[in-house]
Amino acid sequence: MLLPRKELQKMDLSPPKRAKASPPREPDGGLRSQKQKEFSESENEAIWRRWKAKKDAERRKACQERPMDDIPLPNMDDTKAQFLKWKKRKDEERRRQKLAQREQQAEWGTIARHLELTASRD
Repeated sequence: MLLPRKELQKMDLSPPKRAKASPPREPDGGLRSQKQKEFSESENEAIWRRWKAKKDAERRKACQERPMDDIPLPNMDDTKAQFLKWKKRKDEERRRQKLAQREQQAEWGTIARHLELTASRD
């Protein structure tokens, strides 16, 4: 059937547009569960090795960044009093480090709360 020229001008004759990337839907309106890819044993091993190497590198980097303790280890010849003195200094140093870490976390917590409040106002 032929359409008049004015009707043809109004029609959209462009090629169909590509579907948007959205998760597939079932006919009843729910989302379809996507099937997980099955990896072979060698692929699983390779993935695990890469993950393990990455974690080991992160741990090594964290250990290098940690400041070495200024207090030397006690000698075997030290008396019990000297050992207790060393242990007390060591505990005080650890307590100071933990306190500084808590203060830093609290500071970051207040910054995060402030950002959440400003974001919720917008």
